[in-house]
Amino acid sequence: MKKVLLIITTLAIVFISCENNSVKNQNNENGGPQYFTVIYHSRGHTSGEPPVDNNKYLPGELITVLGPGTLEKEGYYLCWWPIDKEYGFDVPIPSSPPLYLPGAYLNIMGDLIMHAIWLPLNQ
Repeated sequence: MKKVLLIITTLAIVFISCENNSVKNQNNENGGPQYFTVIYHSRGHTSGEPPVDNNKYLPGELITVLGPGTLEKEGYYLCWWPIDKEYGFDVPIPSSPPLYLPGAYLNIMGDLIMHAIWLPLNQ
C-alpha cells in the first residue's frame, strides 16, 4: 500500500509540475471574461454522489481538486481524478492524462471533466 501511495504521489507531483501556464483565450465572444468549470464523474460508484464544484474560474486561476465527498464504491477507495482531455480541455497535455490526488492544486486553463479512478481496498 505504501508503494502505491508513493507512486501516486510521485506521479501527481510530476504532472502538476508539467502544467502548462499559458492562457489561450481570456475573453468570451462578447468581450467579457472567460470562465471555466470543473465537473466530476463517478465511474461505477455504489453510493453517494460525485462532488460538485459550483465555482466559475478565470483562466490561470488556482483550483483545489475536490475529494470524494459522499461518493463511495464498495470494496474500493477513490485514488485520484484524471483530467478527461476529450472534453474541452484545450491546453496541450501529455498523451496520458494528468492524475490529481484530492487536495491537489492546478491552474485551470479550460473546462475540466474529471473521472474517478478507484483502487481495491486490499492493495
